[in-house]
Amino acid sequence: MKKKILFTLIFLSFNLLSACSTHTDEVFDLYQTILPPVKNITRFEKSLACLDDLLVDYKGKPIPITSDGIPNHAGRDLSLLSGRDILISTISRLKNNKVFRFIVVPSSPHINMYSENMAHATGDPELMEKRMRMFARWNDGTLLKPMIYPDYKIIGSITQLDRAVITGNASASLTYEDADLGFSRDDTTSIITLDMNVMDTADFSIVNGGGSSNSIAVYRAGIAGDFGGRLKRAGVFFNFSFDRSEGVHQAIRTLIQLGTIEMLGKLAKVPYETCLKLSQSPT
Repeated sequence: MKKKILFTLIFLSFNLLSACSTHTDEVFDLYQTILPPVKNITRFEKSLACLDDLLVDYKGKPIPITSDGIPNHAGRDLSLLSGRDILISTISRLKNNKVFRFIVVPSSPHINMYSENMAHATGDPELMEKRMRMFARWNDGTLLKPMIYPDYKIIGSITQLDRAVITGNASASLTYEDADLGFSRDDTTSIITLDMNVMDTADFSIVNGGGSSNSIAVYRAGIAGDFGGRLKRAGVFFNFSFDRSEGVHQAIRTLIQLGTIEMLGKLAKVPYETCLKLSQSPT
């Protein structure tokens, strides 16, 4: 009897090991994601499209803008390195108009490198022309395309991150003879605030009334349960858990889109408020 049990255990062990092994030809099939990629949209996509339509009738001159990014100033609990990219992506979606252009201002190392190379080429027209072709774009093959300097600069940051502003939990259990059942639920709501302002690059002053300050709630909920019992001499135990958490960075993307709609609408002096009243369904 003991030998039979031992043989059965060895047989099961070999089957488990063989099941865990992966053939080389299966690797490329296994590492593929199951779900296909989707377009990243927020609840303000319709509002962005609405603002885009409003800007088509804009009669003023184009407004070049720039930004160094949207950093996190609310503590180490949140990491945000993509704020500038989200801002650029938001502005670039305004594709039906030519009002706003995002200007990527060259950093100091690029400017210094350009100046040094031009200085080395002084007195050598052929070398000067070669260097200028390397560092600048040409217009009609003879004149340099002038650089557009931004009129305004968007500044701002994540200024508040209040975790667990609202929390709740509940649990219950039941025991009967050789069986017991337990259940628990908890939820947490945190608040994220984004402050954004517009700076006039001519005198580095903040444009009064041109800023934006918005907060968003991020919700997390969890459910867990367990069941235990005894059948003759055998013990049985089963547990499960399910957590649902809204994306923090997706919430920040939503805040940046909302703030961008407000600030650009104010700069262009268009009735952007009507766009914010649209249905905020993400689809």
